[in-house]
Amino acid sequence: MEEGNRQRKFSRVVQKELSHILQFEISVPEQALVTISGVRSTKDLSLCRVYIMVLPAEKRSKIVEFLNLEMSKVRHHLAKKLRHQVKQVPTLEFFEDDTLDYAEKMNALFDKIHDEEDSKKQ
Repeated sequence: MEEGNRQRKFSRVVQKELSHILQFEISVPEQALVTISGVRSTKDLSLCRVYIMVLPAEKRSKIVEFLNLEMSKVRHHLAKKLRHQVKQVPTLEFFEDDTLDYAEKMNALFDKIHDEEDSKKQ
């Protein structure tokens, strides 16, 4: 989904406001650190896909499930913050951002390749 300038600007505003909401206004169950890694908006700005990172990673699916169940409450808080900027507050969908997991797997593969090359040299 390629975003235009308008979508990117809107996504950044939503990301900033949601970060504040999750930090100060919504108590997330499970003692976990929740970070919004990205927001992608549809062309009509009616839907935002919110990608979150959770530490520890084992709690990620529970947090995403919680946020999707509490979407109306989160959206209500977002509406208060965006009321002077948009006519309609977007629907929110929360997704896991597993970028760190992918990066760790890639690093492990590179380390394995380097170890194999070193053992062949010896």
